[in-house]
Amino acid sequence: VPDFKPNFSSAKPLETAFGITPRVAETLLWIAQGKTNGDIATILGISESTVKKHVLEIFEALSVETRTAAGLQALEVLSSTAAMKS
Repeated sequence: VPDFKPNFSSAKPLETAFGITPRVAETLLWIAQGKTNGDIATILGISESTVKKHVLEIFEALSVETRTAAGLQALEVLSSTAAMKS
């Protein structure tokens, strides 16, 4: 079983892997950590409706239909990035 230690310190690997903007990548980073739209809006200082738009962009970019699926893909990228740095 591979070591599964995602690196949450940067959203940059998500931008690169999925071709999304830095702000959308930040949103995905928080989704992967289980945050709600309201939580993410507060953390990023944006409206909840903007977060919802980002979530839809994430679903489209990752070809997924749920936050869980998006979060899992993000965790895979973050884990592989962390493993490459070790």
